[in-house]
Amino acid sequence: MISVLVVEDHAFLRKSLYALLERTDDIKVVATASNGVEAVTEAMGLCPDVVVMDISMPVMNGIEATRQILLLCPHTRVMMLSAYDNPAYVQQSLQMGALG
Repeated sequence: MISVLVVEDHAFLRKSLYALLERTDDIKVVATASNGVEAVTEAMGLCPDVVVMDISMPVMNGIEATRQILLLCPHTRVMMLSAYDNPAYVQQSLQMGALG
């Protein structure tokens, strides 16, 4: 079973991602978060296999949250999720340790 943390500040999208991932037999969404601080807190206690991470969020953005999560949980894999078409965001995300 693959454990997943979904991080997205828009409630509708967060709930939709949760529902979509939960339909898969080998995926279990273990938590959701609406900002980077919540994401780091959830990851600290769970160290999920995968984090689906929004980039632009209040309180702490996904790029910084990725950096902190990977320091706490080095075996976690982070996949960024964004509507932005900004190469700088992609570069920064990869530099912080996101895989895609």
